Amino acid sequence: MNIAEKKSCFDEDFLEELRLLTLDETQENRMQDWLQGIAQRLIGEEWDFKSKPVYFCVVDNPSPNAAFVPNIRYKQDEEGEFIRDEDGNKIPEKSIPMVMVTKGLFDFVHNEDELAFILGHELGHFRQEKLRGSHENSKVEEASSDYGALDMMIRAGYRLDAAHD
Repeated sequence: MNIAEKKSCFDEDFLEELRLLTLDETQENRMQDWLQGIAQRLIGEEWDFKSKPVYFCVVDNPSPNAAFVPNIRYKQDEEGEFIRDEDGNKIPEKSIPMVMVTKGLFDFVHNEDELAFILGHELGHFRQEKLRGSHENSKVEEASSDYGALDMMIRAGYRLDAAHD
């Protein structure tokens, strides 16, 4: 799935509101491949980003931050009403999750190991969403994501001392 196909899974207003960093197609593909490569190294065989894509993107924001966005969307009719199955459940549209990092994060991290911890933390949220079918930013989930990131870093061969802050 190319970048344009990944972006098409998101509401245009949402992407505009995020203020994605302006990159040409080559730069955007390189950034996607680099972030996805770190994530694949972290998560290993547990997830295949080629067959189950995740959109990795950079937001034009000077604050150092990252976030996991589940991007659950549901089919709607012409009037904007949700289309439901025979059991009354909303029918999901084709959607993919997002892991976004801010431009300011790259000024904050000193090396790939530090970035790996941050991406690992966001992948921890991703794992929890896949296991539970929901995502919340509780203290328990935040701590679990930190521990999960450390575990992934060990298995992937990243330096744990990079996760000190």
